[in-house]
Amino acid sequence: MADPRYLNQHSERPTRCNAGDHFVLYIEADAVAHPRSVAEAADALDLALDQHSNEQPFLWIDLLRPSREDLAELAARFDLHPLAVEDAAEAHQRPKYEHYGTTDFVVLRPAEAAPTPSESDVARDPAIIDVRVGELHVFVGAAFVILVAHTDSVDLPAVRRAFERDPRFLEFPQLSALYRIMDEVVDGYEPLLSALEDYGDSLEERIFGTGPVPSRDVYYLSRELIELGRAVNPLGGLAASLHVSLDRHRPPEDLLRGMRDVTDHIHTAIERLERLRTVVREIFSVNATLIAERQNDDMRQLNELSIQQNEQMKKISAWAGIFFFPSLIAGAYGMNFKHMPELHWLLGYPFALGLMLSGSLLLYLVFKRVGWL
Repeated sequence: MADPRYLNQHSERPTRCNAGDHFVLYIEADAVAHPRSVAEAADALDLALDQHSNEQPFLWIDLLRPSREDLAELAARFDLHPLAVEDAAEAHQRPKYEHYGTTDFVVLRPAEAAPTPSESDVARDPAIIDVRVGELHVFVGAAFVILVAHTDSVDLPAVRRAFERDPRFLEFPQLSALYRIMDEVVDGYEPLLSALEDYGDSLEERIFGTGPVPSRDVYYLSRELIELGRAVNPLGGLAASLHVSLDRHRPPEDLLRGMRDVTDHIHTAIERLERLRTVVREIFSVNATLIAERQNDDMRQLNELSIQQNEQMKKISAWAGIFFFPSLIAGAYGMNFKHMPELHWLLGYPFALGLMLSGSLLLYLVFKRVGWL
């Protein structure tokens, strides 16, 4: 039960914070109070520091999408740097680590798969996922940690429970809390990377199995890698800066080992992303080559068909010309005029037939010579 000594005397006043926000005051790893607002939490920490300074009071605050008023109150009560508060209010920051006097400011980008991809995407490939990247800001002080979440993809109560169950880092609760938070965020990248690798494998199987795939399928993988890369790639520099800060605090070896493990996971995620980018480039190249080859085959078939059509047209035109000549003779002598030359000639009929045959034969030989027949 919360100790009433650490609750603000104005606890009945309304608070602007969300129902999902959490305030917990610890003394020697025991939760002694659960304030209900920023003001109550700050007052409870001040009182605990006055009465239990040797027992390392520590305050945990996690806020989900707080208002600017709440952030302004946090800045005033916990002496947060204005630039860091502005970043937390605006969001859309890249992962980074900043040191402001007695407070460290860390920006993390947790990622998750969208719960329901579009039906058209699923119908095209059931392995498809949609990467959603959120934002988490962490203020780390000597006696407090403040989490400002712009996403609900991180289970902050679960992170806090893991922090509470770990008694190894009681001398450095703020670093222990940061370690647990970073571990949760970085571990969240692994299933996404596995899913994207599976999707890349499915593209390769389709390309080398049934032929080229639609370019939009390859573009989808590239787009998701870019989205996840915005969260993962800057963590390498963040981890380096954080280890410099750890050297300054001189935490126990267990905590350093845990942080090194998180750093190893970060570098592993960066390497897997780079390998996936290489795979995407190769898939683009191979798929484009296969598409070009298929287009060349189609063009070759069209050219062959066009050539065949031209040959057929030549034959049709040649035979049409051959049959046109007898028709011309017959048409000329078939005109029933009274006065025509050779109309009453005794050899007129055999002459006309001979002319038709000889003319048709001549045309046949000519067309045969030029290759039309």
